[in-house]
Amino acid sequence: MIRWTRSPQLLKLFVGQHVANGVGVATGVMAVSVAATLALGFAHGFVFTLGAISASIGDFPAPLRDKAKSMSVGFALALVACAAALAAERWVPLEILVIGAIAFVGGLVTGYGRWALATSMQILVATVLALGLPALDLPGVARALAGMAAGGLGYIAISLLISRLIAASDRRMMTSESLRELAAYLFAYARFADREADIAQVYGRVIRSQAAFSEQLQAARALLL
Repeated sequence: MIRWTRSPQLLKLFVGQHVANGVGVATGVMAVSVAATLALGFAHGFVFTLGAISASIGDFPAPLRDKAKSMSVGFALALVACAAALAAERWVPLEILVIGAIAFVGGLVTGYGRWALATSMQILVATVLALGLPALDLPGVARALAGMAAGGLGYIAISLLISRLIAASDRRMMTSESLRELAAYLFAYARFADREADIAQVYGRVIRSQAAFSEQLQAARALLL
C-alpha cells in the first residue's frame, strides 16, 4: 500500500464526523433551494435559500434538543438583524449605525463560549447575504423576511430529521474519533523514549496532540452525554 494513503492526517480529513455533518448540511440546503426555485422561480426562491444557508451555519453535531435550540436561537437573531439592516437600507447614516450595532452584537454573543461562534456567524453572514438583495420598501422587507423564515424553518426540520436517522452512526463515529485522537496523543508521547528525537519537536507534537484530544473529548461529551 502506498505510504501516504495511511497518513493519519489524510484519514482525519476524509473520514470523520465533519464529513457526515457536511453532507447533511448540503442535503438540507439543496432540498430547500431546489424546492423553492421549482415552486417560485429563482428570483423569488432566492430568499428561501438565504434562510436555509443562515440556519445551516448553526448546524453542528449535537443531541437533537441542543441542535434544535442552537439553530433556532441563532436563526431568530439572524432574522432580527436582517430586518433591521434591510429596513434601514434606504438611509445611509442609519444603515451604518445598524450594521455597526449588528457587528457589535455578533461579537458580544461569543462571550458565551466556543459554541456561540456559530450563532455569531449566523447573525453576521445572514446580514451580509441579505444586504445583497435590491433595496426594498417595507412590504418588500416583510416578504423577504417571510421567505427567509420559511427557508430556515424548512432547513431546520430537514436537519433534525437527518440527525434522527443517523443518530446511532453519529455516536459510533464520535467514539471512534475520540479513540483515534487518544491513539495519536499516545503515539506522540511515546516519542519521549526516542533518545535521538528532538525534544523541542516532541514537546510541540505532544501539546498539539493533547489539545486536539481535549477538543475531541469536549465534542464527544456534548453528543454522547
